Amino acid sequence: MLRSTRYQGAIIRDDHILLLKQTEHASGRSYWQIPGGGIEPDETEEQCVQREMREETGLHVQVHSLLLDEPSTPGAIYQHWKTYRCAILAGEARPGSEPEAVYADAYSFTEVGWFDLRHPATWNERLEADSYIYSFLQRARSSGAWLHGRVWSSGSYGGPGMTTDQSASTTVDAYIAAFPPDVQAILQQIRQVIHEAVPNLGETISNGMPTFALNGKYLVYIAAYKKHIGLYPAPTGVEEFQEAVSQYGAGKGTLKFPLDQASPTCASASSNNRRASSGSTMLAARHPARAQRRSMDNPQLSHVPVMKTGMLIRRPVAEVFEAFVNPDITTQFWFTRSSGRLESGKQVEWAWEMYDVSAVVTVQAIEPNTRIVMEWPGYSGLTTVEWLFTPHTDDTTFVTITETGFTGDGDNLVQQVTASTQGFSLVLAGLKALLEHNVRLNLVADRYPRGLEAP
Repeated sequence: MLRSTRYQGAIIRDDHILLLKQTEHASGRSYWQIPGGGIEPDETEEQCVQREMREETGLHVQVHSLLLDEPSTPGAIYQHWKTYRCAILAGEARPGSEPEAVYADAYSFTEVGWFDLRHPATWNERLEADSYIYSFLQRARSSGAWLHGRVWSSGSYGGPGMTTDQSASTTVDAYIAAFPPDVQAILQQIRQVIHEAVPNLGETISNGMPTFALNGKYLVYIAAYKKHIGLYPAPTGVEEFQEAVSQYGAGKGTLKFPLDQASPTCASASSNNRRASSGSTMLAARHPARAQRRSMDNPQLSHVPVMKTGMLIRRPVAEVFEAFVNPDITTQFWFTRSSGRLESGKQVEWAWEMYDVSAVVTVQAIEPNTRIVMEWPGYSGLTTVEWLFTPHTDDTTFVTITETGFTGDGDNLVQQVTASTQGFSLVLAGLKALLEHNVRLNLVADRYPRGLEAP
């Protein structure tokens, strides 16, 4: 059966990318692949990638940005592949299992491996024989993704390249004992709070993390990192206490407490016997400096916003598309200098010489006259920008621009999305004037006549 899209998670750390070996039971054939799979009903793409990474590699990850978006190879099960760059929040990479029985009977995951993107000569012959994964790694290299590997790898104390051995611990006591004394104290305090909130909890190590369970059901995980403590309650726990924990949110079902705020009272919990007996943990983050809660006078975001804007351009789609990929045209309404034409997998430098600003963008996908996807340095980190070109009536084109991947607190996120919306709306207005009337409005240059720093 042909499926629509496979959503994959790429973890690049210390210039190495994580691959998963899958072995077919009937033929004994093995091959390497990027962890991932199909989306479930009511899942977002991000949630799909997070679930697949947990199931197939035992890793809890944060999804950062789109790495590659491309059609599949002939004969593949999926029509399309979307690969997201991820960072490890917790866990140790290991072969997972396929939860669906029909697939579990057909194959199993047998090995995980880290492949050096700097040295293709080290990729074994079996990998080179797999046309898809070999070409995928080559595209990942050419996209420059491996250059950012250290940026996107949060790295717990027990991750690759670290020195402590708590990831191999078999008890919670052993896990905690592997950390420095100050971190041990924090972990012990959080451990105590959890047990006080829900009596009769059991303890184990699951996915390399201390795990607390009630009646055999896992309720919450904790993990220590270089700069923070990760807390992974069931999604309902976070949602019910979103007012208290919104400032510590790091993705659905994930809380992140900086180490300097994790002691002495980084987390407290409350519960009642009825909720506890049904297996729900009630967790709320507290800190003396963070006592203010959400109200009508202090609104908080419930999700990371996305920038989206659009414009009808009264020109054919091929002409509008060409205006964005061809710098000879784009420099007439947006930036002033470019190192080259946009091509899939290519890095291009853009410059706004009037502001003495430049940016390197990575083109992730080009679908002629249809779509452009790129990654560039946004206001607080790398973000992903997507253009969609939709033919309209009378040989006109509607252009939609979306930017995702913003990071920061609530106020900062609003500022970023507002600035992005304004900027791309000016770009579209300049494009419209140029293509429809052959007029250069200089909107981008005139937006800050006294310079970017001036009010």
